[in-house]
Amino acid sequence: MKLKICCKYIGEENFKIIVNNETQNIYKGNNVALFDNLKADTYIVKIIQELPKKKYGLILMFLFLLTFIFRGLINILLMNTDYRWYKHINPYYLKCKFKVDLRQNANINFIYCKGSFNYKDKSIKNPKICVDLYENIETEYYINKHNLKQKYWNYICNIISIGIINEILFAVLFFVALNQSLIPAAIICVTILCVIVIVQLIISLIEYKRLVHIISALEENIINCTSIKGS
Repeated sequence: MKLKICCKYIGEENFKIIVNNETQNIYKGNNVALFDNLKADTYIVKIIQELPKKKYGLILMFLFLLTFIFRGLINILLMNTDYRWYKHINPYYLKCKFKVDLRQNANINFIYCKGSFNYKDKSIKNPKICVDLYENIETEYYINKHNLKQKYWNYICNIISIGIINEILFAVLFFVALNQSLIPAAIICVTILCVIVIVQLIISLIEYKRLVHIISALEENIINCTSIKGS
């Protein structure tokens, strides 16, 4: 017997489908998993949302060091001042399972509904998988720390790259003023340079605390969801 599982509107998501210890992957270019050597029986279908592969921190740091000047100039020219890096995060990835009583060839369609997080009112929309004709679906949620840290890292890199451009500018002005014996101008340049560095550190710390706060809110939501299911 054959069991075909298809994801409608898969978008950029990847899923691992497990049936009878056989695993198949579906993604944007192939949204169908076909299991064709099954007997008449009841099977547990597992759908696991896969996260993007993690990039090594040293590689990201090396790439940033190679491109920070270009990145800073682009951010300045495009006036990229959007500080709400947390606005479009995907808070959770999920795993779900359900039973299929297979007596003949069957087609199962499911839809993935993306989750969201509103920092302003701390409202959370859990992602979910809707399966045609199946309601008893067990779902487990896991915090998508990869997505959160990636958004935070991109924002901090933008801040640092813009800051470095300004630091280079005022460092050059400082040496020019010092060379021309313009002591007051040199002092002003050094003061501004120090202020830029301090502001970068403060912003990095504030946004890191925001990241920790968001993760705590997501953890609390998982606990609340678990308590509701258990009651």
